[in-house]
Amino acid sequence: MTAVDILLTMGRFIIHWRNRKRIAWDDIFNGIALLFLLAFSTTFQLHISEKYKANLYELGLTNHAPTNYHSSKSRNMKLDVAHIFFFWLAIYSVKASFLALYWQIFKISTRFRVAWGVLTAFIALSFGFTFLGVFWRCDAPKHIVNIAACEHRSMSHIVSFTTAFCALNVLGDILMMALPIAMLNSMPRMQKSQKLGLALVFSLTLLTIVIEVARVSYLLSKDSIIYTSQRALISILEPTIAVMICALPCYRAFLSWKTKSIPRPKEISLEVPE
Repeated sequence: MTAVDILLTMGRFIIHWRNRKRIAWDDIFNGIALLFLLAFSTTFQLHISEKYKANLYELGLTNHAPTNYHSSKSRNMKLDVAHIFFFWLAIYSVKASFLALYWQIFKISTRFRVAWGVLTAFIALSFGFTFLGVFWRCDAPKHIVNIAACEHRSMSHIVSFTTAFCALNVLGDILMMALPIAMLNSMPRMQKSQKLGLALVFSLTLLTIVIEVARVSYLLSKDSIIYTSQRALISILEPTIAVMICALPCYRAFLSWKTKSIPRPKEISLEVPE
């Protein structure tokens, strides 16, 4: 699926350069999100294999200790922290891309500019809280890669941070989905087929919300101590799907451009009543 993200993002750059002869901020943030996704996928894959073996050994399910067990645990702790950072950087880069896209489409509306400003502030604060919160995942920034401190965290501490990150992410997704869908009704000169296409793309955010809730529910379950293939899949699925959805709006515009009955996106009037 990561290969699909690469192709879609590359296609987005090609389409927009062909149509607009420039690369906009929404394209740039999409590209940044892809880079963070690749970094996340790499660190996650490196981390999960040794972590799974270590879990089996610690639970007594195998008598074969991983090679260089103690140094391996230390390295995996660093990889764990790295892939968490890259995960959230990818997720919030996708949000930044959508915010930039929304501004391009609806910026002539005073009401939208106000709502966009409030939403952007909320997303920025959510990102700041989440990014800095990772440093306190093991009680204090100085213990961020301290194995002993992380292993002795209370369950309430884990639940509090995990649910807080999830709540901010989900609420941000809901607001980002609702804002453009509401604004589409105020665009009388945009054809209905185009409105439906954009609304469908924006509504795909529901998929990432479902995956995020499922991911957190699984992380907090009693079975999450072992890195199963199911946990690995659900952990890597969310940022992968998010980057994929991020690249889709330009393909709706491309299809409209190819259809003679629908004018090119750059010729669409986006007048919105104040």
